[in-house]
Amino acid sequence: MTKKINISNRLKTIGDFVIDNSKVVDVGCDHALLSIYLYQNRNNINVISTDINNGPLNEAKNNIKNYKLENKIETRLSDGLKNIEKNEFDTIIIAGMGGNTIVDILGFDIDKTISANRIIIQANNNVDKVRKFLVNNNFKITDEKLVKENNIISIVILFTKNTKNIKYSRDEILFGPILLKENNILFKELLSNTLKKYSIILNKIPRKYIIKRYKMNKYISKIKSYIS
Repeated sequence: MTKKINISNRLKTIGDFVIDNSKVVDVGCDHALLSIYLYQNRNNINVISTDINNGPLNEAKNNIKNYKLENKIETRLSDGLKNIEKNEFDTIIIAGMGGNTIVDILGFDIDKTISANRIIIQANNNVDKVRKFLVNNNFKITDEKLVKENNIISIVILFTKNTKNIKYSRDEILFGPILLKENNILFKELLSNTLKKYSIILNKIPRKYIIKRYKMNKYISKIKSYIS
């Protein structure tokens, strides 16, 4: 009997957004732990694990072989979606990268990006830029989850096709429409951490940069309004 893989809560939260009968491309799969978990826990699923570097991809291959899935999970050297065809996936996963990098990956192959039914993102920063980019390309924010590991709070977002032309406010793009609505303890902790970070940044901005300081103060005030 093949052993079951144990993965982090962050990866499991990402995996929970994947449904049965999906064709998944796991971009920047690292060691393919999520890919293995998906194959073991979803029905009728196809997974392509990609990475831009041979090192992590070889680690992924070794892990996949260790779980006897070398004939089930394909590994592919690819810079983002460049070596993936539209008909090979309906779900895109990109996790553990910066928001700007994620936007670059999705934007470079925009025709492939907009062909997806589901896009699951966990950005390490600039999450609002990812939200804005995908919303502007006719996706809606279907779900958002927070997960805390090693004192780091990560935001996992599920985007799906925006067939009803849903619009979002600036605050919803900045902070997340579902996270704002739930406004739970973990969300307040995330905002508090963000407040500390931007307060430090504000103090380092010279007073002669009036407009920059004004914008930063406005953003900080907005954060405070959701913490209180």
